Amino acid sequence: MWSTSHRRTLLGMWCGATGSSRGKRAQVKRIRAVHAACALVVGLLAVLIPATASAGSSAGSEQEREAVSVSSEAIEAAIAYGQAQVGTSLYTGCSAGAYRMGGEPGEEMHFDGRGCGQSYIYVLRPGWKGFDCSGLIFKMFEAAGVDFQYTSSAAMAALPSVSKSEIQRGDLLVKPGSHVAMYLGVADGVPWAIEASPKQILEQDGIYRVAQGVLVVDATSYLNNSGYGAHRVPGA
Repeated sequence: MWSTSHRRTLLGMWCGATGSSRGKRAQVKRIRAVHAACALVVGLLAVLIPATASAGSSAGSEQEREAVSVSSEAIEAAIAYGQAQVGTSLYTGCSAGAYRMGGEPGEEMHFDGRGCGQSYIYVLRPGWKGFDCSGLIFKMFEAAGVDFQYTSSAAMAALPSVSKSEIQRGDLLVKPGSHVAMYLGVADGVPWAIEASPKQILEQDGIYRVAQGVLVVDATSYLNNSGYGAHRVPGA
C-alpha cells in the first residue's frame, strides 16, 4: 500500500500542479491528458479508502444492518459518478444555471461569478462537463437514484447534522452559502473528500479563468474548520 507521502505526491503531480499552463491555450490538450491520468489515481484511491476508512457504528439488529448496506450501495453509486468526472470537467462558478450540474456546452460559454460573490468569469468549453460544488453533489445523488432536492450549500446545511468525530463515507462537509464537499474516508491517516472547486487553474487571462472542475482533496482543513458542519443524507 502506498504511503501518505506517495499519495500526496501522485495527487499533487497528476491532479494538481498546472500553474505553468496559465495563459498558454495550446497546452490545454496536454493538460487534459494529464488530468485524465488523475482519474486512474483517484480510482485506485477510491478502492483503497473503504478498506481503511471508519464505517461508523454498526447496527445491532439485522434490520439496521440491512439499512446500512442499502445506504452504502447508494453512496458508492454517487461516488462512482463523481469519480468519473475527474479529468473531464471544468469549474463553472455559481452563476452557471444548469451548466453547473454537469451541463456540456456546444460552444464556449462564460459565467460571471462576480454576480454571486465570486471573483472571476469562469470558462466552460465543448467536450467538458461543468460543475460547481453544490451542482456536483446534486448530480452525484441523482445518479445514485436518490431523491435529492438540495441544489445549494445553504440548502444542504439543513440536512441532519452529525458530529465530525462520527463522520462516515458519503457525509457532506458544508459551509453554508460557501462550499460543500463529500467525505470519502481516511486512507493512510489522510481524510479525503471529493468536490468541485477552482483550486487547479488550467488557464488565466485577467478575470477569465479556466479551472479543473471535480477534484479529490485532503479534507483536513474542512474537518478542522468550525465553519464547516458534517451532514448526512437520510436514506442515501
